[in-house]
Amino acid sequence: MKKAYIIIIAITIITLFTSLSAYNLEGINGYGDFDFLNTLNYNKSMIVNSASIFNLDQGLSLMIGCDYIVVNEKRSVKLFDSYDNYLADYTIYENSFPYYGLHNFEIAFRSKYVSAGLVYAPFRTNAYNYNLIEHDDYYVKTGEIIRYIQDNSNRVGFVLGATPLPWLGISGSYQNIQGKEYHRYEHLFVDVNMEDTTIIDKYAFSGNLFNVGINITPGNFVKASIFTRFRPKIRIQDDRTTDTLTLTYTNYVRYPYVFGGEIELKMPNKLPVTLIVDGNYTMWNNIQITTPNDSVYYDNTLNNSFYIKVQVEHKLSSSQRISFGTSVQQSYIETDLLIPSYIISYTYHSDNNLNLTGTFRYVDYGIPCTVLDENCMENSNVNFSNYYFNIILSKSVSF
Repeated sequence: MKKAYIIIIAITIITLFTSLSAYNLEGINGYGDFDFLNTLNYNKSMIVNSASIFNLDQGLSLMIGCDYIVVNEKRSVKLFDSYDNYLADYTIYENSFPYYGLHNFEIAFRSKYVSAGLVYAPFRTNAYNYNLIEHDDYYVKTGEIIRYIQDNSNRVGFVLGATPLPWLGISGSYQNIQGKEYHRYEHLFVDVNMEDTTIIDKYAFSGNLFNVGINITPGNFVKASIFTRFRPKIRIQDDRTTDTLTLTYTNYVRYPYVFGGEIELKMPNKLPVTLIVDGNYTMWNNIQITTPNDSVYYDNTLNNSFYIKVQVEHKLSSSQRISFGTSVQQSYIETDLLIPSYIISYTYHSDNNLNLTGTFRYVDYGIPCTVLDENCMENSNVNFSNYYFNIILSKSVSF
């Protein structure tokens, strides 16, 4: 017992001084992957779905999650002969970079009729490094493009729940958002007659987020929940420096509604298998921006997007579970871009209600290079093959 508490305290100290970083297309060319937390696994987390508090055991529960992410990027250009016949893909850039940090930190108390919890997690998860050497037709260096993005924003809040009926739970949550994001773009030239360009954007975020959920447990074999996130209004201040000129812009972005849910089906006849399906639908087409001169407009370049995950959990023994699954995330920037992932997870449950879950997720997809960066060669593509490792430690104490 003492060893378990020592482990929990040690991980808490380590993770509170780190921040989660992960590349995503929307983070570079959009408004951020606002709910990156759900693409990995709900894991009974209250951050995205407040109704998940009813999945916790009665008593006091503590949960800490950490991530280690490896992003592999490769850019290539399609080669054609003089008759316009496709020959091959030629790699022009390749890089791999790791990130690590906190996924979530949650503590909750649940009784028969009322529940309450505190949550902490990153707000927008985004970090990106890109360094491309430019050459002429004779492979002589002509310039260099350097792009760097780092996010350091957080959400902290609380969850309240009530159980008016044994099979019904109603919840709500509030989260305060504070943070910063740093963007740096440099285009450097070898030719002294060409003028270098450096653009630095320092973004500051602040705002509030509300979520409500309903949990339904009609029987021992079925458990379901639905939730919605209301449209949070986020203040975004951009201090942009182009070479030596600095200008400040302050916009208010009304993020979209999110509707989602989860259903858990335990197979009958004591078969040790549970089917879990969760997902959400985000209405990006109603995102609203208020500019510094108080004019309001809607970003009609975005598309509504969905996310869905199917997972099968198998109980190996009273203390071990393993699960396999897959998910699909639609990009709100590129409607035709469906990002698949493949998931495997293992959970160890001790006799004193200590759970240790390890999850591995693999994502592989490609997009036209112009979607990611305007400084791209014709017929070029970018491919990402990313690896996500997540560890969640949870402990519950019954009263």
